[in-house]
Amino acid sequence: MQRTRQDDVQAKLAQRGFTLAELLTAIAIMAVVFALAVPNLIQWQQNALYREAAQSVLAALRSTRSGAVTYNIQHETEFDNATNQYRITRKSASTSALFDRVVQPWSALPAGVFLNCSSASSLNIVFNPNGTATIPNSATTAAIRIKDNSSTTRFSVEVSQSGLVMIR
Repeated sequence: MQRTRQDDVQAKLAQRGFTLAELLTAIAIMAVVFALAVPNLIQWQQNALYREAAQSVLAALRSTRSGAVTYNIQHETEFDNATNQYRITRKSASTSALFDRVVQPWSALPAGVFLNCSSASSLNIVFNPNGTATIPNSATTAAIRIKDNSSTTRFSVEVSQSGLVMIR
């Protein structure tokens, strides 16, 4: 029996699959794509960690300001460079000189994320009942820098005397 062209086409369709060369080519292309994508993914993940830390500091400062305005009493955010922590306190009475009521206990930044405040070892930013901020050393702004292991500033959270808090 003689084979026809139609028989050849049907025989080829019946032998579907990939050759070894096609399979190796596809694996090589996938390896190149992964090799290009993984460093970017790792960098994105690290940036997300620093961004999250900056946003948590921003939220704490805004919460402090909101508490001062809401309760009509000074509130303070206290930053400690040595331990990479911050907390929110308030005065027990408007006549008190001490911030003796803890509103939010010490919160630590994630591992590998470091605080660097405008002052040497700590920074206390006081928000007044009218929403303004009292910044140490008569400065007009205070900066809380979020740094990495190599002391590179990733984000800076800034507070102005007017009470404006923002990430730069």
